[in-house]
Parts: sequence; structure tokens; C-alpha cells
Amino acid sequence: MKENLRALEPIVPLAKEASSMSTPRNPSPARKESARTHMKRLAGYNITFDHGTPYLDALAQFVKALGVPCEEAPSPHAQAVIDTRRAAAMESESTGRRMMEGHLLFYGECHAGGISGLTLKDQVNLNKDYLPSPPRSTVPKLWGTLPRPQPDSCIGYTTTTEARTHNPSLVMPFSREEDDIAEWCFYSHTYPDHGPSQLETCHVSLIAETISSYLWLHWCEVDPVDGEVYCRIELIESAHLHKLSGMAETRKILHNYIDYAMGERLESIKAALPGETGMEETVAKLDDCVEFELTIRHTMTPSSSSREGENASPTKKLKRTLTDIM
Repeated sequence: MKENLRALEPIVPLAKEASSMSTPRNPSPARKESARTHMKRLAGYNITFDHGTPYLDALAQFVKALGVPCEEAPSPHAQAVIDTRRAAAMESESTGRRMMEGHLLFYGECHAGGISGLTLKDQVNLNKDYLPSPPRSTVPKLWGTLPRPQPDSCIGYTTTTEARTHNPSLVMPFSREEDDIAEWCFYSHTYPDHGPSQLETCHVSLIAETISSYLWLHWCEVDPVDGEVYCRIELIESAHLHKLSGMAETRKILHNYIDYAMGERLESIKAALPGETGMEETVAKLDDCVEFELTIRHTMTPSSSSREGENASPTKKLKRTLTDIM
């Protein structure tokens, strides 16, 4: 018996190796097909994702400025991300996100130590009128309509409605009339003769789970070759959530972006709004608009949504995704 067992010894490892090699580790066909369909739908609407599209001058300078060291001391939240991520990974998606979002993002004025004029909301249905229009009539027939964007967490300017519900009232970046125009009819009334620049349409989004984070820049531009409008999504920074240097760099970029949003960007928005006389005429025209659904302004990330298009199959939501800052 022992001799027979010894005779089998060299065969057993080979059998195990052959068995392990006979089962290729390929991704699920359904998951792969869903991702491929999603990317084709975005491409159909001229939304490019991680194509390496170069920035033009103004946008290139803006991205460079985001990387300039802050005057403030490094945020303790970078270390808090490292300390919290393992515990957050053991919780449900919603609980884990709440544990992490205060360290990855920024709280508004209604939270202790929050930033005046800002608000942080969960699962906001963003205004679908800001979604790209189909460049050709065949696109909706082939790929369906784009879904209404719904980021897990969203930071924007505090609206007058929200500010007045608090006691004492929160800081309001806009007057009531400015708020109505900026939230609903901003681009059509403030840029009647020309489209807004890349810098004036750009925003930043953060996608994160318990291992890594990705910081993206979104903007719109007219392609000089075919003359069509394209929505670009390009990576600014990525980091591992267990490395302090990477998280400190991400927090630095987000701090600089918040400073820009509350300074130069806010001033440019208010300067572009009509004067007092034009304001009254513009507000009167708002009666013809659809009711407001949006309580927080600024655009979207197509990959984060409440549901897929009318003719598309629903896909599973990414776990612990934090998106759309400003």
C-alpha cells in the first residue's frame, strides 16, 4: 500500500495544477456586457471617459492651480480616512458611506465646523435638462435616453430655501432672484450670444471605495474637427486609501477647488447674472418653466445614476461611491 501511495505522489501535484489551470478567471459575461453597453451609450452621446483628452490653456492652468500647496496645515481628515476605511468596509453601503464622506468630502454650514455657503446632500436627483442632447436622432433609438444623474453625495451652493429653514439662517451665496435664475435658466440667460467656456462648465467628481479613490474633471467643449459638443471626463488624481501621502494630495486638490468655487467661480456666476432691471424680466419668464426639482446646483457624473435609460437594462450600483463635488 505504501509503495502504491509513493508511486502516486508525483502525479497529485500535476493533477492539482492542471485542475487550477483548466478554469480561466474571466469576468462575468453579464457584467462585462453591461459595462460595454454603458460605455457605448456614453460615446453615442459624445461623452468621452478617460480618453486622455488634453486640456486647453485656461483649463490646463486651472488644473495646475489645483495642485498648488495650500496655505493651511495638512488636513487631519486624510489620516482619518486611513483609520476609518477598514471599519467602513464591514458596514452596509449607506453606513460605510456616511462614515467616510465627512473625511473625503466637506460638510456644509449646517454641520459643526462646516463651510459657509455650502451644503452636502445625499442621493440628489440632479436636473436632467443639463444632460447632453443626442447629437443625432438615431442615438436615442439605439441606446435609449441618458439616466437622471443621482450621485451618492453631492456638494453645492446653499439655496435660499434651505438657508431660511435653519434658525439662525445659513449664509446665502445668492439672493432669491439670483438663486432662481442660476438654478434653472442660468446658461440660457447669462450666455445668450455665446456658450460658456470650458472653465465655466467644469466640475469635479470623486469616486471612492474602501481601497482607492479617483478624482475626475468634467467639462464640455466644441470639437474643432467635427463641430460637435463633447462632454469630457478625465482623471486628475488617484490615491490608495491606506497611504497618507496620496490622501493628503487628494484633500489638497479638493481644498483648492472649494476655494475656487467659493471665490472666483461664485463671483463670475453673480457677475454673469442680469442686472436689477433685467433680473425682474428674467424672473417673470420663469413662470413658464417647469417646477423646480433641484435643490442643489451644478452638473453630473453619468456613471452615477438612480436608474438606467428607458430602453436599457438596470445595472448594479458601485459600492461606496462618493461622487460629484460641486
